[in-house]
Amino acid sequence: RSVRRAVGLGEELWLRMGAELEWEVSEADLDEVERAGKEITDGVKYPSVKDGWAEMYRKGDPSKDTDALIIWRKPMNSGAFEYLVYGGVPYSADSMFEVNNDLEVHKSWDSSSGEMFIKSTMNETELCYWEILYPWPMSVRDYSYVRRVRRVPVDGRTKYVVYSKAVVSDELPEKKKKVRVTDYLSKSVILPETDKSCKFLYLTYEDPRGSIPKSVVNFFVSHALPGFMKSLYRACEDYEKKKQAEAK
Repeated sequence: RSVRRAVGLGEELWLRMGAELEWEVSEADLDEVERAGKEITDGVKYPSVKDGWAEMYRKGDPSKDTDALIIWRKPMNSGAFEYLVYGGVPYSADSMFEVNNDLEVHKSWDSSSGEMFIKSTMNETELCYWEILYPWPMSVRDYSYVRRVRRVPVDGRTKYVVYSKAVVSDELPEKKKKVRVTDYLSKSVILPETDKSCKFLYLTYEDPRGSIPKSVVNFFVSHALPGFMKSLYRACEDYEKKKQAEAK
């Protein structure tokens, strides 16, 4: 199986023709996500202006509250922004993980998502496809990416560590009338607090490409992200009610 990794701005997009590259979400990648997540949830290191981050939304303090959200963003060389979301919610870590990462569940509540599916799996890494329905006049963006999940036991519960990144794969060729996002990275940690609450961290960056000015795309993303989180919370609430009803 031939999978050629998509690389960031300023690097060659296509690696040498015919090169074989294994799906690479390594243990070290997951270690780095888990370590960075622990620094924030333990209050050791928050995103700072010194490191280029700017706070763009705040509701409460996730380190203390079970209903809190902070969103930071940082400009990247591409002209797009990297976003970091830190929240505390009155839902279990299992619910937060399933609602956001189970693609069948996700597309049932996320109106911005189109087609999405797992194409194939190698060892513990999944090759996935995802469409995002940008508002007119922007074209649909789609993603070919690999994803790996680490599940860590924590006091009888489960912490989730997720790492995703764009790849170029013969199994998921580009489609007409859709803009393929080739520079994409997502990292997340979901940390259980109790059976009914958790904290989560979500870092994401992508260069959406296309002819629409980056300022327009950044405006859309910045305003859509808080709304997306509210939809995610509602979906978690509905998911837990459904599970409770099924258990009766």
